[in-house]
Amino acid sequence: MTEVMKRILIILCAVLLCLPSWADTEGKQIFNNLLRAGVQAVQSTLKHEQKDNEVPDEANVSSSSDPAGALSRVMIESLEKSLAGIKEQYKQEGRAYARELGDMVAERIVRSPRVQSTILTLQTLCWAIIAYLILVTILLLVSLQRLRSNDCRILELLRELKQKQGDL
Repeated sequence: MTEVMKRILIILCAVLLCLPSWADTEGKQIFNNLLRAGVQAVQSTLKHEQKDNEVPDEANVSSSSDPAGALSRVMIESLEKSLAGIKEQYKQEGRAYARELGDMVAERIVRSPRVQSTILTLQTLCWAIIAYLILVTILLLVSLQRLRSNDCRILELLRELKQKQGDL
C-alpha cells in the first residue's frame, strides 16, 4: 500500500472518529464497523511493513513515534470503550426480551386446555387428600375419647370390685 493510501485511510478514520454522534444505535453500529474496518486496514498495512522490515521487539513497537501506529492504538482503545457500552446495552435489552418472552410462554402454557385440566385434577386431588386427613383426624379424636371414657369406666368397675372383695 502506498504512503498516500495509508494517509487517506488515517484521515478517513480520524474524520469518522470526530463526527458527531447524532445517529441512533444502529447508525452507531455502522459507524463503529466502518471505524473497525479502517483500523484493521491500517493495522494490516503496518503488519506487512513490519514483516518486510526487521521484526521489532514489543518495547520498540509501543515506544515508536510512528503516527499511524499511535493513531491506530488510540482508535482501537476508543472503539473498545464505545463497543463495551453498546455490548452492555445489548445485554440489558436481551435480558429484558428473555424475561418478556418467558412470561409470554408461561402464559401460553397456563392457558393450554391440557395444562388446565391437569391443574384442575391436581387441585381436586389435593382437596380430596385434605378431606381425607380431616376425616381421619376426627375419627382418631373420637376413638381416643371413647378409649378414655372406656378406661375411666373400667377403672370404676375395678374399684367397685375391690371394694366388694374387701367387704367379704
